[in-house]
Amino acid sequence: MFDTMLNHALLSFRLRPAGPVLIRRGGHGTDPSRPDLEWVRTSTNGQETVYLPGSSLKGVIRAHAERLLRGMARRVCDPFDHHGACQKTGGDGAETYSSLCAACRTFGSLSVAGRVRIGDALPVPQQFAATNRTEVRHGVALSRDKQDPVRGALFDLEAVTEGAFQVRVLAENYETWQLGLVLQVLDDLHAGLIQIGSGKSRGFGDVTVEDLSADLRVLGKGPKDRTLPGAGALLNTAEAERHDLDPSDHVALPEGVDWARSGVFARAVVPTGTCMDGLRKVLATDALARFATGSRLRAQGGVR
Repeated sequence: MFDTMLNHALLSFRLRPAGPVLIRRGGHGTDPSRPDLEWVRTSTNGQETVYLPGSSLKGVIRAHAERLLRGMARRVCDPFDHHGACQKTGGDGAETYSSLCAACRTFGSLSVAGRVRIGDALPVPQQFAATNRTEVRHGVALSRDKQDPVRGALFDLEAVTEGAFQVRVLAENYETWQLGLVLQVLDDLHAGLIQIGSGKSRGFGDVTVEDLSADLRVLGKGPKDRTLPGAGALLNTAEAERHDLDPSDHVALPEGVDWARSGVFARAVVPTGTCMDGLRKVLATDALARFATGSRLRAQGGVR
C-alpha cells in the first residue's frame, strides 16, 4: 500500500481572518521596533511576508480531529507517549498500519507517514498587501490580588486582521472517512468552534474557510461508476483486509462531477459551490458517520 499510489486528493481553500489572528515567531526578534509578540515571517519573490506555517495548521486540525474521534469512541493514542504502540518503528508495513490508532493513521506517527499533509500557506497574491498590513494590540498583566495593571508588565501583540492565506491539503492513499474527518474539522473551523494561533482567550484566532475545492485523482482507469473510492476499494480484498481497510470503501460523487482521463490518472475536479457542498456531505456526513458507527478502531477499555 505504501509503495504504490492508489488515490490522491488535493483540497484548496482560503483562510480569511474573522478578527485578529497571531501566529507567533519563536524566540525574540532583534528589531526593537517590532512588537513583543510578532507574526512569523518568511520571504517569497524577494519580499518579506507573514505566513501560516503548515505545522501550525496541521496541529490545530489534528488536535480537533482527535477530540472528534474520541467523541466517536474511536481509539486515539497520546502522540507525546513515545513508548506507545503507535510510536514503535520497524516491522511489516501492513501490520504496523493496522495497529495504529485512527489519528495516527490519518496524520502520521514515528512509525508511519500520515495520509494527510499540509503545506505552508502564503498570502493570496491579490491580497498580499492587505494580509501584511498588520496592526498592533496592547496588553498588560493584571495583579491577581487587586485586579490592577502591573507596573512594567505591558506588552504588544501583532495581529493580522485582513487579507487571506491560500491553503493546500494533500491526502494520499486515504480512506474516505479520513477525507471526511478533515472536511468536518474545516467546517468547525469556519463555524468558529476552533481557533488558530495565539491569544485564543483574548478573542484571537477566528478564521473563515472560503473557496474550498477538490482535485481528485486515481491512478489508472479509475472507477467505472460515479463513485469516489477509498484505499481499501482500490486494493484486492486480501490486501485490504491485511491493512485493516474496508474493501467496499467508496462514496458517490456529487451530481455534475465525473471521472475523466488526465495522463495516467482518472481525474475528477470538484469546484467550489454546490458541487463541493455535495462532496462534503457524502464524506463528512455519510463516510465519517459510517466509520463512527462501525466496529473498526473502537476504543479499548473506554475513551482515553
